[in-house]
Amino acid sequence: CTYQFAVPPYPFWYLQLPSQPLTLFLKDVGREDSDEGIRKGFDATHDKKLKSFHLWKPSSELSDSATYYCAVSGTVTRSDRGAEQKPRGVCAEQRRHLWSRLSDPN
Repeated sequence: CTYQFAVPPYPFWYLQLPSQPLTLFLKDVGREDSDEGIRKGFDATHDKKLKSFHLWKPSSELSDSATYYCAVSGTVTRSDRGAEQKPRGVCAEQRRHLWSRLSDPN
């Protein structure tokens, strides 16, 4: 996943299983072992100089089959309690988010 933001970016990975809504999978706003992606053995490397946030896993499994989306935002949405939330209208706000579909090589 690469992006072109000039402001400090906050990249996210979302996961979508068949017939299911998008769910937050992994984020880079400080590493948290509670991220679903970390618990499933995934990790992501955020290179701010190269403007990339690549998702990887040493060995994939059949249960990892899904569509993975990368979203990058110039701001992080937080509630009063400080918990991260999925940005509103993720798909509708394409001008504020750069999407990269991992499962589609084109």
